[in-house]
Amino acid sequence: MSENCLEINLFYKGHGWILLKFITPSNDITIYLSSCFDPFPELVKWLEDISFDKLPSGFIIDEEGEGKRLIADQSDNSDNSFIFKIYEWDWGREEHTENEKLLLKYEFTTIKFIESFVNSIIIFISQNKDLMWNARYRLIDLIYNLNQIKSNAKLLNQNDRY
Repeated sequence: MSENCLEINLFYKGHGWILLKFITPSNDITIYLSSCFDPFPELVKWLEDISFDKLPSGFIIDEEGEGKRLIADQSDNSDNSFIFKIYEWDWGREEHTENEKLLLKYEFTTIKFIESFVNSIIIFISQNKDLMWNARYRLIDLIYNLNQIKSNAKLLNQNDRY
């Protein structure tokens, strides 16, 4: 498992859309985040689940009619890693089925994944400080929770060594 095999980028596209890109050596997946179907609360909860090793954990990002299902599963190889999967999702299907098209399956070190993902979101937010994502909050309001998730993952990673 390569430590630097994942790149995560976010780009504001205007009109209530953010692009979330996952780039691995074998895949490049783009997910469209819609302010109408705000994925950030579930995304933060999902990252928290991963940081506390509460797996499996998953959620759906609704791209306004179709979307992606992100799943984190236990790894058989290590206590410090997990299997990350992205599936195509069709509107109306809440439960994961074997018919969903698998777009990405990759094993990541938990701490590296959390740090990379959280840092990418924080960088995006810092570059778009005044972005009012929806009527309930600005994205900058998420930074405290994201930093807590990163701290939790680091703490659990240190505790696993002893």
